[in-house]
Amino acid sequence: MKGTKLAAILLLLPLLAACGRSDRRIIEEVGFIGLASYDALPGKDGEKPEDAGIYVGLSVPLVDPKAKARREVLGTEARSSKNARQKLAARTDRMLVSGQLRNALFGAKLAKQGIWVQMDTLVRDPSIGQRVKVTVVDGNAFELLSSDYGPHVLTEQYLNDLLNKEAEEHVVPLTMLFKFARDYHDDGIDPVAPVLRKAGDHVEVSGIALFQDDRLVGKIDLESSPYFGLLRGSFRSGEISMVLENGDHAMLNFISNRRRVKIKRVAGSPSDIAVDVSLRIEGQMLEYFGDSKLSDPEQQSKLERAMEEAIQSKCEDVIKRMQSKKADAIGLGQYVRNRIGYARWKELEWREVFPLVDIRVTVDVHVKDYGLLT
Repeated sequence: MKGTKLAAILLLLPLLAACGRSDRRIIEEVGFIGLASYDALPGKDGEKPEDAGIYVGLSVPLVDPKAKARREVLGTEARSSKNARQKLAARTDRMLVSGQLRNALFGAKLAKQGIWVQMDTLVRDPSIGQRVKVTVVDGNAFELLSSDYGPHVLTEQYLNDLLNKEAEEHVVPLTMLFKFARDYHDDGIDPVAPVLRKAGDHVEVSGIALFQDDRLVGKIDLESSPYFGLLRGSFRSGEISMVLENGDHAMLNFISNRRRVKIKRVAGSPSDIAVDVSLRIEGQMLEYFGDSKLSDPEQQSKLERAMEEAIQSKCEDVIKRMQSKKADAIGLGQYVRNRIGYARWKELEWREVFPLVDIRVTVDVHVKDYGLLT
């Protein structure tokens, strides 16, 4: 009996060793796509922009330690993203898979035409995780993808870390595939996405993209992005720098921001809809340049009121920007819909009503700690 078992084990050993070699060989033969880019192609005379096709780029890290490069960059013109995938697969000796995709980059020109065709392909692919980031590129997305950036070994890791860091500080929203798709299908809010641009040997965040459905229609600049974050929802942590009306400069580190939205009037015409957005901000004073004596409680109160006015003014500017683009990126339509009921909501045509709505912002700032500045 023991002899039979030993013989069986000896027979299995070569098979197990072969399986191990096969696994290693398969890993080296697989191309895990880490980054994808989509750009619009210039159309021919008389051709609609959306019929001109797209240029698709892929960045595929190399796992072979003997490889001279750290990644393989592929790009092609195509009718669709699936058509591009077929073309690019024919150019590489590895089997392309999408399970490790981290970021989908969309050039601004294509984003202005609409990106849902490409987004829908990503959403439907079961191998792609719903936490893939959606990013707009101010310029050519493939140029940003295909470039190397100084000490950063892999571009996909560099962009991923950059966006995560900026989102943690509430400079820009972190837009995942599932969140963009959810907001796209919700008629009470419009999607947003961070905007990146290539700046020499590095990449920088340049603002927040505003969408009508799947079309890029505008942008919140980087200076105004923290105020957009305040309006979009409650959160903890982050910081904001502001210049007060008297020229003083203050930087506040948030302990918390609480947003509340209240629909005040809903009558027959759009002008009768009023929305109050209240922000309660608690934080620590990180930096202050001015004449106020921060050890004086009276002057502390005056400084808090001055910060409230500065934040309110900036937030109102952001709202005017969104209204001018007919892009409800902070989801006020969701509150109106809940207030008036779905039947009346469907008759409202929120896209056209939103620019006419009276939106008022109130800000309550409480500095819990002035630190060593006192």
